[in-house]
Amino acid sequence: MIIGWFLLRRLTSPLQKILSTVEKAVQGDRFHRIEIPSCGDAGKIDHASNTMIAELQGTIPLKDYSNIITQNMDDALVVTSPEFTIQMVNRSACELLGYNEHELIGKPMEILFSEEGDAPPPWFDLIVKNLIHKTEKTYVSKDGRKIPVLFSGTPIRGNMGDVQGIVCVALDITERKRIEAELKKAVSQRDANIKDLGYLMYFSTLMNEEVREDKLIHHMATALHEHFQPELLAVLTVDKVKKAFDATLISPPMPLHKLIRADVLADPPLCQVIRTGREIVVDNSAKDVPCNCIIHKMEGGGYACLPLITGGAISGMVIIGKKDTGYWYNEEIRKLLLVYVGLTASALQRVRLIDLTRRAAITDSLTGAYNRRFFDEMLKKQIALAKRRNESLGLVIADLDHFKNINDTYGHVVGDQALQQIASIMKNSIRSSDVLARYGGEEFVIIMPSSDITNTLKKAEGIRQHIESFQFKMNSHASPIKITISIGVAAFPDHGAEYETLIEAADLALYKAKKRGRNRVEAP
Repeated sequence: MIIGWFLLRRLTSPLQKILSTVEKAVQGDRFHRIEIPSCGDAGKIDHASNTMIAELQGTIPLKDYSNIITQNMDDALVVTSPEFTIQMVNRSACELLGYNEHELIGKPMEILFSEEGDAPPPWFDLIVKNLIHKTEKTYVSKDGRKIPVLFSGTPIRGNMGDVQGIVCVALDITERKRIEAELKKAVSQRDANIKDLGYLMYFSTLMNEEVREDKLIHHMATALHEHFQPELLAVLTVDKVKKAFDATLISPPMPLHKLIRADVLADPPLCQVIRTGREIVVDNSAKDVPCNCIIHKMEGGGYACLPLITGGAISGMVIIGKKDTGYWYNEEIRKLLLVYVGLTASALQRVRLIDLTRRAAITDSLTGAYNRRFFDEMLKKQIALAKRRNESLGLVIADLDHFKNINDTYGHVVGDQALQQIASIMKNSIRSSDVLARYGGEEFVIIMPSSDITNTLKKAEGIRQHIESFQFKMNSHASPIKITISIGVAAFPDHGAEYETLIEAADLALYKAKKRGRNRVEAP
């Protein structure tokens, strides 16, 4: 029996040592070795156990290293089951998505994506087929933020080729997308600037070639409508003679007194833009301090008022309104608007200088009526036109009675003032199609297209009566001066079919009026 006990102990003692060493290895002691004489079955088990422990020394550190790498990598790592149930996430994934690890483990992977619906997106099947690599997708964080990522998914396959899991890696590309958006915006702005520059060059050329003031305003209005799509556009000019506003253009059409206060219309310097020459911008008429001059109200939005400065003087203003709140805060838009208005103002100045030069060559500097040279050319053209149209043409020659006495009695300054006032009376008594000219000295002539002798006599008589009843008040004399006028009238073709014969007929009629006592109208 003693021998049996000894044999049993010798057999079981190595097995107990092997079992104890394996348990220690499982618990983490990978450096303990089994010391058993290598003989028999126990020796074989000893050798196998030591070999297993040696392999564990290689594999277990490798697993530790893998955990360290995955937990410290910058990319977001998610490992799922074949059914896309989350089984592991790294630190970067938690930080990116705003979840704790335990909040994600066991959840379906589709909660990470922005696609609507509870079912996995169709493209999940492509992950299993190893077809999703560096594809732009959108994660959704715990607080609902959408996060653009560069996503890759790789299946983990077993020895038999079956899918045992899915490894998903996502790189946060928020900053890259922001840079791309800014670049796209910059490119778009560059393209818009190039387009604006091209149109501005065309607009500048168009304005420089135009010679009519009304066409300049039309071109500017077209450009402003095309570029800014305003709900309100008005161009107001200051009449230097009346010292009041004129509506050159209002869109949509409305009476001027419904756009601007009546007292401002009659006295433009009451407007801050006209008084200071500086633009006013009201971006939000509901909140910002509005311009007191404008009484027209838009539904939301605001407007800009810009001065038209020609030759250093303020000759009007442009009002442009938009319903978009915040529109006028854009500095680029305001700069572009200033360029359009500035180019228009420069073109207006050029056209007015040209017109002033042209008018100086064809008008009488004292009275503002056309001069003798212009009259001669115009009468010949009007006779030719009347012949072509088979129409009549009236001609009036008027001469102030005893004008030499006025100059001798009151002086030439008073005589000049009298001529200016008579020219003004005549100008206001005729049609816009009629032509008034100073014929020489105290004589005036009027060409009346499409007017026969009867109508010409009637119009001439009205002028004579107006002058006879007018109280001529001179600056240097308190009491008014009485002035009368003698008028001769002729008509084409009744009294002459050519320039010379028609002039002679009208001269003859004037001579008859003077001969018969002056202050009267006569025909040949």
